[in-house]
Amino acid sequence: MYAVGYGHSTQDKGTTNDAAFWFLLQGSISQFFATGYMIIPLLGVAKVRRWVWLPPALIAMIFTALAVPLYLFVPKKWSALCMILGNAVQAFLSFQLALAG
Repeated sequence: MYAVGYGHSTQDKGTTNDAAFWFLLQGSISQFFATGYMIIPLLGVAKVRRWVWLPPALIAMIFTALAVPLYLFVPKKWSALCMILGNAVQAFLSFQLALAG
């Protein structure tokens, strides 16, 4: 679906007047905190080593935080890619949490 959206996307930068910006901001904040909430249970699990989940958690948070300024300064499709990558890494963390339980 990203490829189809990418193909139909314009080269325009987003603005804070776009409704999509505010939905992106809402989604980014939710995803950022959800990643943080996943880290809390992993801190106390000795079975899953930190090097397995800490770098991906930081990467997910970076991608999620980076999506908002990218929306404003480069074509919007790059912001969407950052959110997809952040979601994918967050899914990996969910998998690690499920394996630890």
